[in-house]
Amino acid sequence: MKKINVDQIDVIFEQVNNFSIPETEKLLDLFGNDQPVYFNYIMQDEFELLGEDAHELLLFNSMTVWYIIKQTLGTVKQLESETLDEKQDANWSAIEALPPLKSQDFEEYVEPLIGYHPQDELLYFILDTFQEEEGTEEFALNKESKIPIFVALKSFIDSVL
Repeated sequence: MKKINVDQIDVIFEQVNNFSIPETEKLLDLFGNDQPVYFNYIMQDEFELLGEDAHELLLFNSMTVWYIIKQTLGTVKQLESETLDEKQDANWSAIEALPPLKSQDFEEYVEPLIGYHPQDELLYFILDTFQEEEGTEEFALNKESKIPIFVALKSFIDSVL
């Protein structure tokens, strides 16, 4: 499998990030139609309970990661619920095996799950989206929200690749 690199991610992210609201809604519809199992999964109440900002970030990141994979690899296989369940269980087990999240940065905390991943740059991209831009108070993502969002996105990547 071809590895997706930082330059490809940056170009596609900038493209998606600069979409108008109607263009973003159209892409979200395409994503939902292409990945109905995953789309229904991320629309569950448990993700909405994380808060509006966290849920919007999950939706935007899911759509963007799907689009990056589609643009760079040409196709994204449609996710099946059994595969998603297996990957999600494996990722939660991996998280539970990590030492407790204390004062270290979230990136340092999940590094053992990223370092040897075949698409590590996609996972680092996700972590980058968790960072607050200096000088803006657009949203604040707490540590408790980062873990389920990270697991959901990593499970998607693991499932479709």
